[in-house]
Amino acid sequence: MSAFDLPSYLSVLGIIYIGLCTVTEGSSLSVRQLPIRVTAVKRTNVSIYCSIPLFDHNTWVDVYWRRDGQEGILDLTADTTKIMTPFRQGSAELRLLKVNFQDSGVYYCSARVNGKISNGNGTELIVYVPPTPVKITRVSSTFLTLLCTTAGFFPKEFNLTWYKNNIEITSGMKITEIQNEGGLYQVSSLLNLPEAGSAYTCQVSHISLENPANDSYMVRSQGCARRSDGESALCCSQPQRARKCLEFQMCGRGPRPCTGQAR
Repeated sequence: MSAFDLPSYLSVLGIIYIGLCTVTEGSSLSVRQLPIRVTAVKRTNVSIYCSIPLFDHNTWVDVYWRRDGQEGILDLTADTTKIMTPFRQGSAELRLLKVNFQDSGVYYCSARVNGKISNGNGTELIVYVPPTPVKITRVSSTFLTLLCTTAGFFPKEFNLTWYKNNIEITSGMKITEIQNEGGLYQVSSLLNLPEAGSAYTCQVSHISLENPANDSYMVRSQGCARRSDGESALCCSQPQRARKCLEFQMCGRGPRPCTGQAR
């Protein structure tokens, strides 16, 4: 979702400007930022605004932006994904293009007027990272197991659901959560002993997604699993008791035995 509705916030900024325009040269300068917090999905654009009340519209104002935890001001000449619009009509704008998770943080607007510097209250940017792609793969073990994995995502809250022939599965699976060094979360889920002749779907819901992400896997006869894209699969004869499996190059083709025979 976008940062916020631009026309309405410009309206708010305009109201603040009119209400505070009685600031005189000798008084302290007030720098206001709106909103206090903004969220955006990865690879979308974000705008952050600050308002600076001035009695004289012709007053020269220098505006700087910085991010909490980083030294110095933002170098907008070296980073083409960050653009500052010129100060005009009592407000300034910082545009962040195609934001990434690393852009998350609190951004501050600072203004210098007549040699005096004032700082804004800060705007926190939270970047949502979707868990896509979601993918099901087979696990080569004695008994056929399906593994559903996600890409790194943020924030942590999610919902993962398995379906068998479009009916929710409530048992027989295990979910594991980890957080990687970059601060993103990843999830994997194992589904044991899927039944032959059934289609399995792993579905993941997350705040960054308009619709849940999913992947599907078709289990053929004799425990043979195949993805809808035709990926090679593992087939087991009598999967409930087999010690060894027959590996098929593709479902429906002749078997190529592993070491040992099923018994």
